[in-house]
Amino acid sequence: MNFNIQIASFIAAFIPIAVFVFLIRWMDRYDREPWQQIIITFLLGACFSTLLSLVETSSIAILSKSLLTSEGQEFFITGLIAPLIEETNKGIFVILMAWLSKEFNNMTDGLVYGSVIGLGFAFSENIFYFYNIYNESGIFQWLEGVYARSFYTAGVHACSTAVFGGCIGYAKYTRFSHKILMLIIGFSLAVMIHSFWNSFLTVSQITNDPFLAKLPFA
Repeated sequence: MNFNIQIASFIAAFIPIAVFVFLIRWMDRYDREPWQQIIITFLLGACFSTLLSLVETSSIAILSKSLLTSEGQEFFITGLIAPLIEETNKGIFVILMAWLSKEFNNMTDGLVYGSVIGLGFAFSENIFYFYNIYNESGIFQWLEGVYARSFYTAGVHACSTAVFGGCIGYAKYTRFSHKILMLIIGFSLAVMIHSFWNSFLTVSQITNDPFLAKLPFA
């Protein structure tokens, strides 16, 4: 059964993300990025951004465990640290693509590459979460988790990093003083979007207040 749920979790994570990637590339209809670049970008988010974030977040969680209550640590890690670390590790690879890729030549490309890296990150994260949800809570919670994370959390990862990517695309072709400003603005907005989502859901779980959980979904 564990093997079956692993396969099911992989498929449930992959199909919605693949649809989003195709949709994003389709929307970029005037100067579409080559599939090779899209796939490389997706894998950077799915493999390296996810692995770096897991190691860094787990390390900070271990170090902070003795300093905070369980509720305080949950909010600290999920609402503040995770968005900061994850947007850093996704954004690094958007900057890398902007620097190395000849195809990355405008603000729209930044939106595309940023969202694809975010979706790659969400793909790997969702496999892990879906498998754990099933083992801890069963099939009905698994189905709920698939719906919520595929259509909302994945979108948060894509949108937050797309905002940063768009700012990177703009910064690439402007003067140095504007480059720094746009990078700061883009990264700050990405972290804020991600933190807003995580914080409301975390506080909702801690306080058992379902209304708070509805706000970020809206």
